Amino acid sequence: MKSFLLTFPAVCPGRSAFYINTLHIYFFILLCGGPSILRAQQFDWAWASTIHGTHSDIIQEVKPDIHGEILVVGNFYSTAIQWGDTMLINPFENNYNGLYVGKVNTQKKLLWSKSIFCNAGDDKSDVLFRSAAVNDFGESFIAGHVYRGGISINSFELDYAGYHSSGFITRFTRNGDVEWAHIFEDGCDVTSVVPDHSGGFYIMGNMYWYCDSIDFGDTTIINAIQENQAYIAHYNKDNTVDWAKLAKGYINGISGQLTEDENLLIIGSYQINGFLHTLTIDGNVITCPPDVYRCKFFSVITLEGHLQWLKNISEQEIGANCIDSRQNAFTLDISFSDSILVLQEDTIIAGTHYSTRCLATFDTDGNYLYHGDTLPFQFGNAFYNIFRSPAGNWYATFLLNSSVICNTDLLTNIAGSADPAIMQVDSNMQSLDCYQQDLTNKAFDPVLCWDRFGNIIMRGSYSGDTLVFGTDVLTNYQF
Repeated sequence: MKSFLLTFPAVCPGRSAFYINTLHIYFFILLCGGPSILRAQQFDWAWASTIHGTHSDIIQEVKPDIHGEILVVGNFYSTAIQWGDTMLINPFENNYNGLYVGKVNTQKKLLWSKSIFCNAGDDKSDVLFRSAAVNDFGESFIAGHVYRGGISINSFELDYAGYHSSGFITRFTRNGDVEWAHIFEDGCDVTSVVPDHSGGFYIMGNMYWYCDSIDFGDTTIINAIQENQAYIAHYNKDNTVDWAKLAKGYINGISGQLTEDENLLIIGSYQINGFLHTLTIDGNVITCPPDVYRCKFFSVITLEGHLQWLKNISEQEIGANCIDSRQNAFTLDISFSDSILVLQEDTIIAGTHYSTRCLATFDTDGNYLYHGDTLPFQFGNAFYNIFRSPAGNWYATFLLNSSVICNTDLLTNIAGSADPAIMQVDSNMQSLDCYQQDLTNKAFDPVLCWDRFGNIIMRGSYSGDTLVFGTDVLTNYQF
């Protein structure tokens, strides 16, 4: 399978990127996107490129930086990967998996590349991806997990003293040199890394029951109750920790993103575990009702480490993901399976399917403001992802299995396999315009992000021999 990346420039200068890895092709592409998505025949593809391997080396993350350069991170399953003129080698053939990391410029040239694997020796394991980010200085951050053996980044090695399930964080300069790296103690996972605007960064993750403590340098966090909890920490530009704190509760997932005022918005889940049904940060306590197995919470912590507020998103079991944190508000994509959803004082009636989705908006103090209409259950018989552009436009991406109405047009899949599709929508997910990429083989859901120039970057995957974008023909070579 190979993967792809696409970009639509805001002024349509004819620039596009498309990345591929084997068996499935993993791609990213730049597309011309003006005020609205253009019809398929109007797309102006600028360029396409491939990453060749022998297995499903899936692109996990694509992050454009302030210079317009694009960080690409993926799973390294193959014995070798050809990326431009560079050959990356799996030191363990394909007995153990790692990560590939690299940056390309706006003309698809690979600027640098690295591979991350466990260290050689008797204690080897896979390296797993967790999070990636870029800062305002063009530096890159990669967070991951290794079970044994430490990590090697090309010739750079980082050992850890007998740990057997640990998170790690790496920081690369704009030129791809390893500036700093750290492996944490047993049972400390790093699930999210969020750079600030000053060269520092936040990290957070799970602190599992077998993690006794985490040493951040000047600060140590103790797991006194020996239960699954979470931590949040901030490092300055010199990679020294400013503060670290514990989120006390049976937490099984936590992630963050930067707010407009450079604070940290946290979203996570905590659940009832015997007598424990509360979540505490800095003495602030919220409670998950006894009849609810798992609750979603959100919180804001300042750059200096002060907790502003901590709240349940709802006192029901829901899914929630923040898709926009601008204009003094947080917009959450919320899903629920109950007949009604209560958000603070408002009630939302479920749709006709077993799972209902809606967009709900909260102010920067975590107070519920309003929600949109219940969203369509599916587009084209497929679940979908929702995105908002820097210009404020809404998009949905999905795999088109049969047909879907796009504004006044009918998009139809005639080949049998799911086609990646992009739909520009209004805030209630009503279609405005669409793009459909015809495929004859299997694909994965496309994902969108935007570069500083307003270009849409889409990554996804497909299996098959070729894929055509305008005049570019991508070929799925096999080693």
